[in-house]
Amino acid sequence: LAIVYTIQATCTLPMFAALLPRERYGQFCSAQAIFAAFWLTVANWGGGWFIDATGDYRNIFIWDIFFTVGALIALIPVSRTWQQCGGKTNYIAP
Repeated sequence: LAIVYTIQATCTLPMFAALLPRERYGQFCSAQAIFAAFWLTVANWGGGWFIDATGDYRNIFIWDIFFTVGALIALIPVSRTWQQCGGKTNYIAP
């Protein structure tokens, strides 16, 4: 999982730079950091509860895939809208 999380974190910053408006980039990144910290706390608590409830730490991969698939589903409309607005070559952040 460490390799997957490293790849995800490495891809996040260029994605933010491409999607977010330059004038408010810092504001959006700060909001994202607050949002991520909150949900990371909730997910860690839930993951610990899940391991305690199932009795096997290896079930954390089930917990992880649930949230990874959920994030992928949430990213599909963002990707489609980004492509409709010009994609990598012609997109200008609002």
